[in-house]
Amino acid sequence: MVQLYDTIQVRHGLMLVGPTGGGKTCNYVILQHALSALKNDGFYKVNTFKLNPKSIKMGQLYGEFNDMTHEWTDGILAYIIR
Repeated sequence: MVQLYDTIQVRHGLMLVGPTGGGKTCNYVILQHALSALKNDGFYKVNTFKLNPKSIKMGQLYGEFNDMTHEWTDGILAYIIR
């Protein structure tokens, strides 16, 4: 749990891998609820989003620059973080 918390502090996204029944979902859900319960002590309410990055193009996920119009279009991650 501590390692997951530390990783979240330095990364904007991560992937939990492990065997079936290894506690991946329980780990991040319990951390989410614990941090949300501390929202009056300097923390914020935690929202989690599950994304399948293989279901969309890289530009849709991160954002992309259009060479024709010289415009930037934000991706899903930028929209969620904002």
